[in-house]
Amino acid sequence: MCLLLFGLLVLGCDRPSADSSSVRAEALQGTTSEVAPAHAFFSEPSLLREAVTALERSLPEPILALELVIRPDRVVLQASDPSHPKDVVQYEYRAGRVHGPVRVKLFGPGELEDNLFPLAEADLSSVPAFVQKALQKAGTGGRVSHVVLRRNLPQTLDVRFRAHFAGPQDQKAVQADARGRWVGPS
Repeated sequence: MCLLLFGLLVLGCDRPSADSSSVRAEALQGTTSEVAPAHAFFSEPSLLREAVTALERSLPEPILALELVIRPDRVVLQASDPSHPKDVVQYEYRAGRVHGPVRVKLFGPGELEDNLFPLAEADLSSVPAFVQKALQKAGTGGRVSHVVLRRNLPQTLDVRFRAHFAGPQDQKAVQADARGRWVGPS
């Protein structure tokens, strides 16, 4: 059964609002309000690998992720808390530092275990090529706002990357499997 989770709201941030378009849980504690310089996590595999490696050092392996959100300036990981497996914690990498853990409140019916996946099974090096293909499909005027990695529930148990767009046009998110192979529109 699918665990239906709603919005991420990081309380205590100086950001005008939290983007809850693709996230599945709510962080309960505040994070720092420093502004991170924009990094090209979408186009630089080495920067993305550096961010994910830093996040992975925060948790013992294997990391059972609920969701990984990649934005141009930060990467957010929500994963099972190894010391309390029924709980989820959030870590955020921005400005060269890991922030967290922040306890996450889960919403909805279902089982957490159905939503978790081994983070190591995803090919994060495929993100730049996936973003480029998504931009080509979007055409002019579209830009990728963020990429989300999570299970494709309730449709399948597959782990998928989903690129979300921001811009003047209303565009559906596009998907790739956990290896970065194109799956198509949502």
